[in-house]
Amino acid sequence: ASVIIIMSLCFLRINMSLSRVSEVITPQFVEKIVRDINDDAIIATAVAGRADYLVTLDKDMLILKKHKDIIIITLAQFKELV
Repeated sequence: ASVIIIMSLCFLRINMSLSRVSEVITPQFVEKIVRDINDDAIIATAVAGRADYLVTLDKDMLILKKHKDIIIITLAQFKELV
């Protein structure tokens, strides 16, 4: 399963180690979905990367619950799945 995880800068070191097993995704198109254009870009990246889950604490994204085939959940909800 593909997962997009939104994390703060304090996890940069972890993110650096993930770069060995991850792929950089650049969306071709950013659709207007939520209030914040930055959130739209994150959702577009999840779509372009064919993610199964988008894990976030962002309330604007969480309210969607799902976008296309991507399930939008909190980290606590994701932990229950794995």
